[in-house]
Amino acid sequence: MISAKENLLIIPLLLILAIFSAGCLDTSFGAVEYSYPLLNVEINNAGDEADAYIQVTVFDLSGFRQIETGKYVEDVHLNTGQNLVSVPIELEKGDYKLYLYLIENDERKVAEIRDIGVE
Repeated sequence: MISAKENLLIIPLLLILAIFSAGCLDTSFGAVEYSYPLLNVEINNAGDEADAYIQVTVFDLSGFRQIETGKYVEDVHLNTGQNLVSVPIELEKGDYKLYLYLIENDERKVAEIRDIGVE
């Protein structure tokens, strides 16, 4: 059983943790779909409007290997709420691994790895 004294220590620690993590989850990637010749990426922004850019590094997964095929960068203006960003990329049929980065003020705000198949 936790004593009252221990509760007094736990509550401030939880509050500090909540404060430091509050700004970390205000932007996230949603659906990622490919429709020749565009990679369409949903970006959910719960914060203020901002200018940023998205970087997509593409790896081809054919032949039991992972080979980088290119890096693509697109400037974006993020409105509050859901945003759809289209990145011009020409992909052939096959399986790919995408490294998605959203960069704002020269800081990586969101990073995620996605696997997609192109038919």
